[in-house]
Amino acid sequence: MSGHKQFDMNEMARLLKMRKMNNHHTVLLLGARAGGLFRSEHFYDSLQQFSNRDFNELSLSERFGECYSILTKNLFSETDIHSILRTSLQKLTVAESDAYLVELVKQGYFDEIISTNIDGMLEDAFKQAEMKEEHEFEVFIAGRDAPQYEKSLLFRITKAFGDFSSRVYTIRGRLSHLDSNQELKGFIQHLLAKDLLVVGIDPVWDEGILRAIPEKAGIMWFVSEEDLNQRSLISSLLGVRQNKCIVGREGKYENFVGMLHGSLCGSFVPGFVPINYKLASDILGRLQVLWNEHQIILSEIRKLQNEIGNSS
Repeated sequence: MSGHKQFDMNEMARLLKMRKMNNHHTVLLLGARAGGLFRSEHFYDSLQQFSNRDFNELSLSERFGECYSILTKNLFSETDIHSILRTSLQKLTVAESDAYLVELVKQGYFDEIISTNIDGMLEDAFKQAEMKEEHEFEVFIAGRDAPQYEKSLLFRITKAFGDFSSRVYTIRGRLSHLDSNQELKGFIQHLLAKDLLVVGIDPVWDEGILRAIPEKAGIMWFVSEEDLNQRSLISSLLGVRQNKCIVGREGKYENFVGMLHGSLCGSFVPGFVPINYKLASDILGRLQVLWNEHQIILSEIRKLQNEIGNSS
C-alpha cells in the first residue's frame, strides 16, 4: 500500500506483547475473508451456475465478490439464500487459523473481536478449547441483542451482521445495515474507534463495516494479502487515520494468525490444530508413560544381553 507505513510480523508481535504487558487493549476486526463462506467450495459451486463469469478463471477473492453480487441481485428469495448458506456451511469444521486465534485470545492479546461473518466457526473454536459461552466468553448478535458498551465477561465476539444459527443476519442490504440502526451503529463505532487491528477484510462483502470505521480515532493496523489501496474507500480511510499496514502473503488471514501465534505462543506448525487442550494434555501424558515404559524395557533388554555375554 504505497503511501502508508509498512510493518512486519515481528514488529506486530513485539507491539502486542508490549500492549499486553501494559494492559493496553487492541480490538480485532475480522472481515469476511476470515469466515467459513470464503473457504466453502460448496458455496462457489452453488453460485457458479448463476454467473456469466468462469470461476476457474477468477481468483478466490474475485469469486467471493461475484458470489455476493449474485446473492444481492434479487434472484433468490430469503428462503433460497438461507438454504444456500446452510448447505455451504454445514460440512465446515473449525479451521486451524481460528484455533490459533482462540489461543491468542486466551493468552490475553485480544479481548474484543468484531466479526462481519455470520457463521459459528469462531464460537466453535472457543468451545473446542473448552471455553463455555456465557461463562467464559460472550457473543453479541446484531439485530438480536441490545448493545452493551461494557463487556460482562472477559472476552466478547460482536457479530456486526448477525448470526446464521439464530436466523437473524443480513446478506442483502449490508451497506445500509448499520445506517438503518443508529443505536447499533453507535455501539459498533464505539468499538471501532479504539486501537484496531483489521484482518481478513473483503472490500465487497465488508464495505458496510469499512464505512462505519471512524476516521479520527485510535491507531489502526491493516493486514491484507493484496494491495487494497486502489479501493478508494480503504485508501481514504488509511489516509486520515494513523495506521500501519502488512500486505502480501503474510497478510492473508490464515498465514497472519498462524505466524502471529508462532511468534507469541510458540512454533507455528501448519496442519496442527490446538483446539482441545485437555485432550492434548491427556495424550502427552499417555505418551510420557509409554516413553517411560519403553526406557524400562530397553534397560531390561540391555541387562539380558550383558548376562548372556558374560555367561558365554
